[in-house]
Amino acid sequence: MAAGEEKRVRRKVPVAQAPPPSARPESDAVVSTLRPRRLKDFIGQEQLRRNLTIFIKAALSRNEPLDHCLLYGPPGLGKTTLSQIIAAELGVRFKYTSGPALTRAGDLASILASLKDRDVLFIDEIHRLPPAVEESLYSAMEDFQLPIILGKGPSAKTLTIRLKPFTLIGATTRFGMLSAPTHTTRTNLPRLLPMPLCALRQLSSRLLPDGLLVARAVFLA
Repeated sequence: MAAGEEKRVRRKVPVAQAPPPSARPESDAVVSTLRPRRLKDFIGQEQLRRNLTIFIKAALSRNEPLDHCLLYGPPGLGKTTLSQIIAAELGVRFKYTSGPALTRAGDLASILASLKDRDVLFIDEIHRLPPAVEESLYSAMEDFQLPIILGKGPSAKTLTIRLKPFTLIGATTRFGMLSAPTHTTRTNLPRLLPMPLCALRQLSSRLLPDGLLVARAVFLA
């Protein structure tokens, strides 16, 4: 009987559980508040910021979408953050996806069809797009049309979907892996450079009053 009681007691020992979401560290909230929302708040990349300011003002004055952009450079310099800022400066929606997520042309078609006028579509790791998806993307970038082939063989038909004018922003850390049409089809090619020491000091002083440096990966995606 004593042994049986001992077993029952062991069953009642509480098992450690993961803390509820409300008890988790507020890192996500901190990161969202630290992200710059405007070009004037983006630290570093002075020449790039000046060029983008001119491009954005020109697009707004013409009431047209911004020309497509390809951001390339080492990881952790803020390509995703900068793309979100561009959308905010243009006053349009920001749509995020990545090259590995677009495995078929149909995946790209569903995203492009959902875009509204002058929206920003951001494709991270654009160098990892499959060839079939790349071919569909070229036509969408150049003519804002998306041809879809229905069926196979002699009976196949082509259906052309007209798209809303949009801005594509691609991001890559491997510029050499991109095919030629990707960076020649109405595309600006801003290169992000590593932050100089003065920019890192400015960033650290903004994040923490005591001047301690927070890793760039926390501040810039």
